[in-house]
Amino acid sequence: MDETRDTDQLPCADDAEKTTQAEGRAAGHAPSFWHGHHHADAASPDDTVEGVAPTAPMPGVAGQDSPAAEDVADTAEHPVAPTQPGSTGYEQGVEVLADPNQEGASRRRVWPFVLGGIVVAIIVAALAYLALNPGLDDETVRAAAKGIAWSNEELSSSQWASNVGYEVTGVSIAKSAKIDAGETPTGSTGQRVLADVTLKNASFQVVATTTMDFCKNASGEWYCYAHELREKSVTPLGGIQDGMVLAAFPDLLLEADAYGVDGLTAIYDETASFSMAQNSTSAEGGSATVSLSARKGLVGYSGTATVNFTFDRDDWQVSSVTVSDDATQADYSGAEGTWQGTLTDTSAPTTLWIFPGGGVCYAGSTQPATVQVTSVDSDQMTATATVTFVAHNHGTIENDATWSDGDETVTVEGVVFKLGGYGFTESYSGTVGDSTYHLYFTSDLDAGTLALRVTCDHVGSLATWTWSDSYSLAYAS
Repeated sequence: MDETRDTDQLPCADDAEKTTQAEGRAAGHAPSFWHGHHHADAASPDDTVEGVAPTAPMPGVAGQDSPAAEDVADTAEHPVAPTQPGSTGYEQGVEVLADPNQEGASRRRVWPFVLGGIVVAIIVAALAYLALNPGLDDETVRAAAKGIAWSNEELSSSQWASNVGYEVTGVSIAKSAKIDAGETPTGSTGQRVLADVTLKNASFQVVATTTMDFCKNASGEWYCYAHELREKSVTPLGGIQDGMVLAAFPDLLLEADAYGVDGLTAIYDETASFSMAQNSTSAEGGSATVSLSARKGLVGYSGTATVNFTFDRDDWQVSSVTVSDDATQADYSGAEGTWQGTLTDTSAPTTLWIFPGGGVCYAGSTQPATVQVTSVDSDQMTATATVTFVAHNHGTIENDATWSDGDETVTVEGVVFKLGGYGFTESYSGTVGDSTYHLYFTSDLDAGTLALRVTCDHVGSLATWTWSDSYSLAYAS
């Protein structure tokens, strides 16, 4: 076999030299390496080459010398490679040394792929867990907050505004905490969420700081099984509506009684009328002025009451109630107008046996009296009226009659009579023909009625005959 190798088959010239050195080692001689890549025949360990230090034993090979430091360095610079691609590193007794630089580079190239694979595996595992165990999301919390059946007392309990019709307009989630499985109704791990729930109705905006407890049902879906209102802030959207203020009357007048005005509720009771004169209430408080009107029979009352408000925490509070000075002053102007009379009693003159008569004249029933009250002086408690009545300008009659000769209709203007009092009081007197008439009035202020009595004294040749007619008067217009 030809000992000469074709150098073109070697990767480089240095590889040929290193191959020769390998053959020498295969023959049982420890090689020596020189700078400049020269080699020599195998020599004993004791041989010394000029300029070259003795080599140290080669680690791990018994009975062999190790290459000199310079040779090791040279080997590192020029590693021995296989003579042919795909070689196992040993061929025909030739030892092939791997390039340590290439090996480190390979490791550096592999590590990123390994780390990337680990990260991907972790992400896939996490996604799989989340898919099987979905967490409580914000939309579920918001939907649960909108579904809470709030009671009116939880959100607002205002005397002056609406406490119904609240709708959720926003949910702000603050934080959440884990609930142990043993504390939930389904035995699954739960979540307690703290959120600010904003609600509005026609009168208020309420921010309700609320805890909501969630757990999963049998289908694995989250649901809210409990809620608790921790605190709330209530902000009015405007002032108090007119109707809410008016509905508080007449009870609000008790507050005025407490401020030194007595008897208001006796005057302005459930039969009184209340109307809004001015409403200046606001979210901060303000005031409302209400017109008062009441009538007790012939007596009327009117005035104003001003209610002052402040807003405290979650509702308006009444700070004071004041009434006008005229609110308790009686007004008798309600007596003005036409009063229609009805004959309630009539009496004929008493006669002796020697005088004919004994009949009753009912002319006062045929033509009842009327009273037209034209003005009233409330301070003096008097009324001025025009009175129309029948005057009996005649003596006795033998039989009862609806009208007799001498009966005459009389109209008197400017009659002044007293309002109130007890019993009939003479108010006016005049004459017609041979008769003198007298007008007596009385009134029941609480009942709102008037009464009139008319007497006529007819002077005859032998005696004076007195007729008396009594009328109840009812307000007509």
